[in-house]
Amino acid sequence: MAASSTAPYHFYFAALAPADIVPPGDLHPLWRQRQPFVITDAGSMVTPFELFLREVTTYQPLRTAGLTYTAALLVIEASRLADGRQPGRHLAMHPAIATAKRLIENHLAEGLTVDDLAAAVHLSPAHFAELFRAEIGETPGRYRTRLRVERARLLLSETDLPITTIATDLGYSSSQHFATVFRHGTGTTPTRYRHKITGRAHHSSVQGL
Repeated sequence: MAASSTAPYHFYFAALAPADIVPPGDLHPLWRQRQPFVITDAGSMVTPFELFLREVTTYQPLRTAGLTYTAALLVIEASRLADGRQPGRHLAMHPAIATAKRLIENHLAEGLTVDDLAAAVHLSPAHFAELFRAEIGETPGRYRTRLRVERARLLLSETDLPITTIATDLGYSSSQHFATVFRHGTGTTPTRYRHKITGRAHHSSVQGL
């Protein structure tokens, strides 16, 4: 998987067990059906898959946490894309909005503005903003914020990274700003969320002894 190749296309295959990665309550019904399904627009999975490959093919500090985190990102993103499917139909999205979504997802910390995104997909800012909201159901800013909060939840639960580092990595100017946004999205602070998750995990491990 790590070997270089001169071929114009590269195919990678990963077999994951979603039930071992995602909490049972969050497991998407499609994974329980054990039936194959196809996602035709999976561009948003490129970055999670690249992160997963890096953890698999190289030795990094906190490798176990890295593998767990990146595998969870893959399953979560596949579940989100699957939610957009309708039985017997392919997932369809305006090409400009699909491109803008990938830009937001791949440059989450950069805080691309509506003007930046509109210019990248060759639309006027007003038309782009209206089209994005019609396709996605929320503004580009709210979409980015939601992704940041969801990624922060994973980092808080699966790694020991300091909260200030997580805030910086996600593009926030300060840990206070990050904490405000996180509390608005989850109803709790990053510190309390981490204590709740790690405390529950510790309690479960003690029960299993």
